[in-house]
Amino acid sequence: MAAFRYVLLTTTVQGYEGTGQGFMLKFCASFPSLTHRELHTPLRWAAGCPLEAFISTLLLFEDGAMGAVPQGEAVIQPLSRSAWAADPALPSAFYRLLASAHYRTSPLDLRRMMDAPGQHFWLSMSEGELLAALWLVEEGNLTADLSQAVWAGFRRPRGNLVAQSLAAHGGSPLAATLRGLRVSRIAVHPRRQRHGLGQALIDHARQRSTGCDYLSVSFGYTPPLWRFWQQCGFQLARLGSHREASSGCFTAMALLPLTAAGRALADHEQRRLARDLPWLEAWKNEPLPLAAAPQSTLNDDDWLELSGFAFAHRPLSAAAPALHRLLLQVDLPVQALRMTLAQRDERDICTALALAGRKALLTRLRQETARALAYLDGERAQHRQAEVEKLQFFN
Repeated sequence: MAAFRYVLLTTTVQGYEGTGQGFMLKFCASFPSLTHRELHTPLRWAAGCPLEAFISTLLLFEDGAMGAVPQGEAVIQPLSRSAWAADPALPSAFYRLLASAHYRTSPLDLRRMMDAPGQHFWLSMSEGELLAALWLVEEGNLTADLSQAVWAGFRRPRGNLVAQSLAAHGGSPLAATLRGLRVSRIAVHPRRQRHGLGQALIDHARQRSTGCDYLSVSFGYTPPLWRFWQQCGFQLARLGSHREASSGCFTAMALLPLTAAGRALADHEQRRLARDLPWLEAWKNEPLPLAAAPQSTLNDDDWLELSGFAFAHRPLSAAAPALHRLLLQVDLPVQALRMTLAQRDERDICTALALAGRKALLTRLRQETARALAYLDGERAQHRQAEVEKLQFFN
């Protein structure tokens, strides 16, 4: 947009449609200067429409009042599910504060907050006014067989965003067996930000997360947001390969270990990230507080990853760094692999290799990976194939 003196950008930010708050919180925040105008005249219904007013009230469309707030000491307390019946104004204010600070909010979030199991809510109050809010969701605790099936790509049970992703995209087949509490939402009143309230909520939750192996968070990566999570004690565990449409950011996941098992998982995933960083194309221009530790040789983790890709349904994005290292070890005409990892256009690859499309290309990539593993160590490749294929059968 540098070629134009003036650019007009319009979108809906109130309610749940489109990118909503992502436009203001992510996109507009990237501009050093911006003139902001708001249109309040309704375009699709009559002013004062009772049905529109009813729906707005029912789904808590309107943001909470962001006027002056008390400057006194903040007190952290839990928010009970029964508050919706006993004192609905408090949980409504809690939800509105969270919705105003997040760009991916839908009516389903309101429903979950009201009646879904495994939800935990903490709030920070001063003189009866809400200052900050934290929403946690229980995850993990899958059986070992199911966690390994998720790792292999044979199963994708609903829910468990971070726990399942750590198994499906990370390097630990048993990652989803651990118990975690995911930070679903956290928000601080705009007039009390940078006062340590958010960090205090996370620390409060950490001290009271008995029986959990870690706290986790999934977020659209920006350096300022990562600094907050890093100050709270989180470690990077996973980096996404595509920008999210709603935020324009790459997804990142981080862990705050609470037990020895949680620390082992977080340390393993961070070592994996450091080793893979040179091969993560999407992150080459992103400033990351993580020192790369490149290695060209294959280790046991690589063999595990490559066998999951070759003989099961592990995604290409998860296997790509290990595939790069594999190609450094073999001198075979694995054209599909070499062309794909060289970032050639997918349609050009299919044309050059006479493949019908994306599905046929992925099948070819898995076949070439299996051939390369057999070339390196046939007996080990056969053993790994048998072990991986068994993961699709579990109780």
